[in-house]
Amino acid sequence: MTKEDLLVNLEFWASCLENPTYNSLEVGFRHTPLSKDEIVQRYKDECNMTRHAILRVIEIINEEGIE
Repeated sequence: MTKEDLLVNLEFWASCLENPTYNSLEVGFRHTPLSKDEIVQRYKDECNMTRHAILRVIEIINEEGIE
C-alpha cells in the first residue's frame, strides 16, 4: 500500500463519518424525517463498515507494508 492509498482511505473514512445519517439519494424524495431507530441504524451501519475497512487496510499494511 502506498502512502497516497492510505491517505485516500483516511479521507474517505473521515467523509463517511462526517454525516452518517445523510443519504444523497433521498434528497427531494424523503417526505418524513428519519426516526430515532433509523438514525441509530445508520450510525451503526456506518461504524461497522468503517471498522471493517480499517481492519482490511491494517491487514494490507501488515502483509505488504507501506511504500
